[in-house]
Amino acid sequence: MKKYITTLLLLGFLGSLNAQKITIADKTPIKMQAITNINSAGLHLKDTFSVSIFEDIIIEGKLVFVKGSKAIATIDAIEPAKTNGRAAKLNILYTIQAPDGTKIYCKSENKGQGSNFAKKSGNFFATASYASVGVGLATGIIKGKDEDGLYIFLAGIVVGGMFGIAGLLTTPLRLIKGGEVKINEGEIIETIVDREVSFSLSKP
Repeated sequence: MKKYITTLLLLGFLGSLNAQKITIADKTPIKMQAITNINSAGLHLKDTFSVSIFEDIIIEGKLVFVKGSKAIATIDAIEPAKTNGRAAKLNILYTIQAPDGTKIYCKSENKGQGSNFAKKSGNFFATASYASVGVGLATGIIKGKDEDGLYIFLAGIVVGGMFGIAGLLTTPLRLIKGGEVKINEGEIIETIVDREVSFSLSKP
């Protein structure tokens, strides 16, 4: 039994001599490639799918990961598309396994196409409407009850009303949802290493 333990310790020691410590820094960029089409509309938190490493990864002059190596992608956070043109958001966590079994985590933040035109236009018309009515009312009070004051007051009411109607016409636009996060098969995904990791790499 003692000889067996001694042999294991010796093998472990020899193995450590033949291994090189490699460190991959935090925020190191790594390009992934989608293997299948990805659409946030059909995804849920913690769903997983496979991606591949887009290019060879060389660290400290050593080839650590070969192009085409697989990685597991996990949905880490998801925000569905919403009305008012607000696009979906998708945070993805990628797990790569180093040669010695150490797990390396990468992440990406993805956002669909969106537009806040309706929101901005609605806010503009609402502000213009209130301002027109306010200016007309204030000027009418300052001018008093003479014809000029009355005309300016009425003009402010009319212009304000027109802006208000224009604002109401943007309401249907606010019901339109923003775009989903869509990643097509073969598309490159820019990711960064989530935290610094060290692992062992066998010497040639």
